[in-house]
Amino acid sequence: MFKKILVPLDGSDLAEGILPLVTHLAENLNSALVLLAVVDPVVNQTSVGHWNERRAELEAVSARLTRPALNPEVRVVVGTPHTSIIEAARTGGCDLIAMSTHGRGGLGRGVLGSVADDVMRHSHVPTLLLAPGEAAAYATEGEAVSKIVVPLDGSAEGERVLPYVEELALGLGLEAILVRIIDTGGPYTGLLEDTRLVETDPEIMQTAREYLETTAEGLRGKGLKVTWKLGEGVPATEMVELARETPANLVAVATRGH
Repeated sequence: MFKKILVPLDGSDLAEGILPLVTHLAENLNSALVLLAVVDPVVNQTSVGHWNERRAELEAVSARLTRPALNPEVRVVVGTPHTSIIEAARTGGCDLIAMSTHGRGGLGRGVLGSVADDVMRHSHVPTLLLAPGEAAAYATEGEAVSKIVVPLDGSAEGERVLPYVEELALGLGLEAILVRIIDTGGPYTGLLEDTRLVETDPEIMQTAREYLETTAEGLRGKGLKVTWKLGEGVPATEMVELARETPANLVAVATRGH
């Protein structure tokens, strides 16, 4: 499934912070790597010299990835960063985009940078994002991923992430943690047309438990180690807190692209 991984780099240490994780993925999933630099003509004067400088930077990064199985392809393109990244993934046959973020702009949650946010929203290729703190931990401490947190809402759309979870969990030996948060939070809960619950209905909680256990059993039958958690509150807030409290984790979530 993840046969070729695109890794956008901008010459910063932060961007390269994802390389230990990406090389770990590539080795264990037998994936090829493509290192990409984008020369933005709005920010940088487009010239042969600048293009060559970026390529030399990528060649130096590639040379440091000395593991025998890795022989990254190097590409430099000119254009708007997020559209160039998405197009490079499409034309290069990549099935995963992996990048660390600068934590600026975007969703305003101190997690995504504007380029990473745009890539995540518009790419039809799965996107792996590494937040700044985690990028530093991987780069300097060699922290290994051990868990994959999977938010589910009971919908078929949400479950589209499960094949990717299976491949990552089996390939990397990760424990999968399935999570369902019943939405009971927010300042306007229960008013007008708001369908959220002021108080949790026991029947809804029981149905959610059964859903999580059934889904978990299906994954266990495929050889995964799986646990699950059921909570209530504002789903996004609760998921962020759970991710922060769960060490060495990936979060795998399907998005409707809105």
